[in-house]
Amino acid sequence: MNKDMPQIAQLSQPDSIAAKANSIAAPTNTIMGRTERFGLAVLGVGLAVLLLTAACLTPSPEGLGTHTQLGLPGCTLYTLLGIRCPGCGMTTAWAHVMRGDFTRGLQSNIAGVLLCILSLLGSPLLLWTAFQGKMRYGRTLGSTAVVLLCGFLAIAVVEWLIRLAST
Repeated sequence: MNKDMPQIAQLSQPDSIAAKANSIAAPTNTIMGRTERFGLAVLGVGLAVLLLTAACLTPSPEGLGTHTQLGLPGCTLYTLLGIRCPGCGMTTAWAHVMRGDFTRGLQSNIAGVLLCILSLLGSPLLLWTAFQGKMRYGRTLGSTAVVLLCGFLAIAVVEWLIRLAST
């Protein structure tokens, strides 16, 4: 190829596009520093503690309020206005999921069930990555986390709006 050819023209060649796609999708095995490894380990252990705590709680039959077993106050919005906030039922959903009762968990808080499942998958992954000291997929892990967080927030807000409309 001609060195003077613009980059757009170079990418229009099928071989160049395939090579670019392969370089993006290929694992990078990025070596992490101590601070990154420590951060991932703390996050992994934190998620494991939350999961263990949820497993020890008895889910509230009302579908919300399980967190009060931890000495936390009830939801202010629910107490004052009788309207559930987007987080209402999340602890209850986690407690149900940790008992394998996904149906009741979904009735309590859909976003809570999804977050609990992500934590069940994410905690060991974070701990393993911290232990290995290698980020297998480089930037894609961070991008995936942002997409999952945005999706989780969108689900929480949509579920909340549906609950508001049905009351």
